[in-house]
Amino acid sequence: MGGCFCIPGEPSLSWDPGKETPSKDPAVSSEFISSSEDKEKCFLPQNMIPDLTLSFSVKSRSKRCVNGPLQEAARRRLWALENEDQEVRALFKDLSARLVGIQSQKSQFLITFKTLEEIWKFSTYLNLGYVSACLEHILFDHHYWLNCRLVEDTEIQVSIDDKHLETMYLGLLTHEGHFFCRATSSVAQPAEKEGECLTLCKNELISVKIADGGSEWEGVSLVTDGS
Repeated sequence: MGGCFCIPGEPSLSWDPGKETPSKDPAVSSEFISSSEDKEKCFLPQNMIPDLTLSFSVKSRSKRCVNGPLQEAARRRLWALENEDQEVRALFKDLSARLVGIQSQKSQFLITFKTLEEIWKFSTYLNLGYVSACLEHILFDHHYWLNCRLVEDTEIQVSIDDKHLETMYLGLLTHEGHFFCRATSSVAQPAEKEGECLTLCKNELISVKIADGGSEWEGVSLVTDGS
């Protein structure tokens, strides 16, 4: 399965002389393989925490700050759900995420994903504001919903570590064995390594394949018009 993702352009991508000769198709520039050190630096940090932290805060639109009483009420409700979390698990399942745990004192949920589709769906719901709306319904009781002025003035803001989510997504892509990515910046070939390193332009599309159980990363730079 393929996907589209960004890789850093800082580490060099070394030429592998033991592989086949690159295709003569003008759309293909060359084949590369990254070193083990580069792979860890570019793609999968070894110290990455497997679970994603989703934090929330209850904000007042008119005062543009946290609504303290409502934030505390939401924490208490979350604390009550911590031991009986079936409702929260069902909620995140509907949002295409998997609940790992609840940290009520920090107003946080720990979630994870098992498939690329789950991350894609959850990211869509998050960008549309649907995750915040769902949390409002699970964290606030009927006293809140009967106060129209309070409802209109209140919003739940959700935050996650975007870089962490991107890394999780890329990790799942690598398990698929083949994916596409784009260089986030141009990479020039060092003069002392002429013919050994791959030259990349910003936004250039690269086809990456994982070989030998993940020990080798092979790729082809796809040079197309407008890329």
